[in-house]
Amino acid sequence: LVWQTTYNLTSKLLYGRAFRAPSFAELYNINNPVSLGNPNLKPETINTLELAFDYQPTDKVRTGLNLFHYHMNDIIRPTADPTPATTVTAQNTGGQNGYGLEWEINWALSNTLKFYANYALQRSEDQTTHTDAGNAPHHQIDGRLNWLFKHDWSLTPQVTWIGERQR
Repeated sequence: LVWQTTYNLTSKLLYGRAFRAPSFAELYNINNPVSLGNPNLKPETINTLELAFDYQPTDKVRTGLNLFHYHMNDIIRPTADPTPATTVTAQNTGGQNGYGLEWEINWALSNTLKFYANYALQRSEDQTTHTDAGNAPHHQIDGRLNWLFKHDWSLTPQVTWIGERQR
């Protein structure tokens, strides 16, 4: 659903559903001494809901804010086999919930100097252990200037900060 709320503001409400099919190795590995496949795996699924705002107060400034929530089911993970086995087998194991926001700004400071920045916040929880799902930073910031100092020549310093994340 996309709505031009005002002349300078566009609002969006988005829903999505997707899947990731098991890989060949996740399904059929039999000769790997560590990781075995499982032909009974189901695809992982994800449902997402997003609310987005795009605001352009002037022809030189544009900013956007996205709020999101997702839920994953049947996550495919290597799971330890019963002892005395020393192998792991791919299994569908539980779900994951997450939410966050992304904010960005594009600002033409002059005809030859442009500024870009964005910030992202994310929280994800493993529904089996009720702990941080890991692998994604809780905070991330990017900033960039683009200076066109001569025709066909530009200088673009950029900085990125990636916050703490569980591994």
